Amino acid sequence: MNVVDKIVSFFSPDAGRKRMASRMALSAMNNSLRKFEAAAGGRRTEGWTSVNTSTNLDLIASLPRLRARSKDLVRNNGYARNGIGRIANNTVGTGIIPTPKNVSDSVYKKIMQAWEIWGEKLDCDFDGKLNFYGLQKMVMRTVAKSGECIIRRVRTKFKNGAIPLQLQVLEPDFIDSSRNTPQITGKGSYSVNGVEYDTDGKVKGYWLFSRHPLEWVTESKLVPAEDVIHVYDLEDPGQNRGIPFLTSSMLRIRDFDEYEDAQLLRQKIAACFSVFITENAALSPLNIEKQAESLERVEPGIIEHLPPGKSVQFASPPAAEGYDKYSQQVLRAISAGIGVSYEALTNDLSNVNFSSGRMGWIEFQRNIEHWQWLMLIPVFCDKAWDWFVEAATLAGFAKPGEIIPVNWTAPRREMIDPVKETQALSDQVRNGFVSWWDAVKSLGENPSEILAQLVKDAKAFDDAGLKPVCDPRFDTNRGNDLKWASKQGNQSDDNKED
Repeated sequence: MNVVDKIVSFFSPDAGRKRMASRMALSAMNNSLRKFEAAAGGRRTEGWTSVNTSTNLDLIASLPRLRARSKDLVRNNGYARNGIGRIANNTVGTGIIPTPKNVSDSVYKKIMQAWEIWGEKLDCDFDGKLNFYGLQKMVMRTVAKSGECIIRRVRTKFKNGAIPLQLQVLEPDFIDSSRNTPQITGKGSYSVNGVEYDTDGKVKGYWLFSRHPLEWVTESKLVPAEDVIHVYDLEDPGQNRGIPFLTSSMLRIRDFDEYEDAQLLRQKIAACFSVFITENAALSPLNIEKQAESLERVEPGIIEHLPPGKSVQFASPPAAEGYDKYSQQVLRAISAGIGVSYEALTNDLSNVNFSSGRMGWIEFQRNIEHWQWLMLIPVFCDKAWDWFVEAATLAGFAKPGEIIPVNWTAPRREMIDPVKETQALSDQVRNGFVSWWDAVKSLGENPSEILAQLVKDAKAFDDAGLKPVCDPRFDTNRGNDLKWASKQGNQSDDNKED
């Protein structure tokens, strides 16, 4: 109890009691707040400005600048460019391959014939430069670099044997982000960040420019959602635009880039070993023109005569101790922010052994699978396949109303130890832990095509009278295993009879 409390309690005990009760309640409240140290005020959190706002509201103000800075880093910084390239290369590789499932052989052959005409060729691309697998890689690279990518469906005219469909891949700049009408309009819709919603909050369409807004002055038009694929990595509920993958590492990349430039300049100065000769005016006077010259630039190996009375002094730059260790620490933080491993970002394998390399690759592989199976395949590949089947039906490759589901085969993961990993995969199949079909898919191959080829190979071997070990029917070790399994089965039957 302080002096004021004592005086108040002396003249009014009731008022003093209330003051003490309020003080105790305030103390209890402060103690409860201290349970969340990050929410408490004080010296440690002074200057920590944080505003609780919605993700979309943050994106309206920040997304254009984030996208511009991300593009700048990818153009001018080797680590940023390599990180984005590694994401696209590992996620898509040479392509994520479709395989129709639960259909008859005739339907399979016809739809795959249409796919070879459309997806394997350049006809699927609106610009005529990439096949479908190339479009996959461009979409993934754009998502990583700019945060999102737009694919617009373009219905084309019928041609003999052609699929009347093309895909136009657009940068996110094509979305008119100025379209923001938070209140429901007379049309029963509202816009946020260039995305149009109906009264139920479902995406109704996208406000897209017909040409790049930085190249041409054009007006945006509303394109129905059924004709647009919007690919981005969804991080928060309700988020309607994508964030560049470099966002959390941008400042580190830029600071480290400047740090490297400063170190390079320091080494260049140190490499400029020069000789300076000061003349004695009494013995060898310099002419007036020579005295008028001034030394403004130092070059490697220069020999400069200085006039009497002049000398040169150099500032000794501080030694950059721990440069390698500091660089590794910063690059590890950058790689963590981007979502790739340190070795993939820097190509530095000097400190990697088999175990550490495998662990790093496994963690990177989890990110790759996330981008494949939770973003690129369900959002882009599946919807593009539906568009393709619809167009193939119009071209006569499928029956109207026929549903053709699809499986996607991601590119194979390169094995760190092929001998051990191949044997382990074979054991998993033989023990029934995984199917042969899934094992082939994990190698990035189409199981239907592999099976058809195995049948052709077996017939070719029989016709030629060959019994190669690669054929399981003639593998000696495999034969012994089958004999052992047969013997075990016979013993089991005998035990049952007994």
